[in-house]
Amino acid sequence: MPVVFTDEIQLRLNEIATLWNRVEGHLKKAERVRLEVVITAVNELRYGGRIAVDAISIAADPKLTEDQKKTKITEKVNEIKNNCIRAHADATDALVLFFHQHLAFNEEEFGISILMTHFTQYPAMKAKIAEINNFMALSREDRLARQDIYEDINQNHLPALEAFYEQMLAVADDLIAELNRQNRRTRWTDFFGKYGFYLAVIGLLAALYFGFAPARHWWPYLNG
Repeated sequence: MPVVFTDEIQLRLNEIATLWNRVEGHLKKAERVRLEVVITAVNELRYGGRIAVDAISIAADPKLTEDQKKTKITEKVNEIKNNCIRAHADATDALVLFFHQHLAFNEEEFGISILMTHFTQYPAMKAKIAEINNFMALSREDRLARQDIYEDINQNHLPALEAFYEQMLAVADDLIAELNRQNRRTRWTDFFGKYGFYLAVIGLLAALYFGFAPARHWWPYLNG
């Protein structure tokens, strides 16, 4: 049987194998944070697997010439590589979005004052998310550099963001406790703000009554 996988195609297949393994490692790391973030990336790998099956079918197709097979297989190999690149980027996008949403939720739930008190890395985490988003926007403008940009994000920026997220999780109980304390203080403040005037008036009237009325009017034992 003629050799369909030329040296050039074999080199590309080896490159895909390396890239595929790297993507799978990235997905395993991402799914430990939150399983849902890897769904789109897994779909990209699934499409890549389907294309690989198509490439195998092309190699065994007796109706195609060897040149046709090489051309078609080369096209399929390029598609699979692009699937891997997109899967890698999709997992990173989803992770960064998840961290951003979690931080935004805490901002809304607890307020910046409480968050800053117990999670002092809040400004740094917010700045890191903005920095990564800028890199992602750049990758859309320069698609040829997209893979290199995401490699830089994953190696040099994402680990810091993951560490911030872990630190924020570690103070979750403190955030809740502080919010409960502030809510209790607010309820007491609201109560006295709403009823304080009436209580003061009642207290004043009581003081006037007990202060000026004869004791026998309000102390029954003096009347016997």
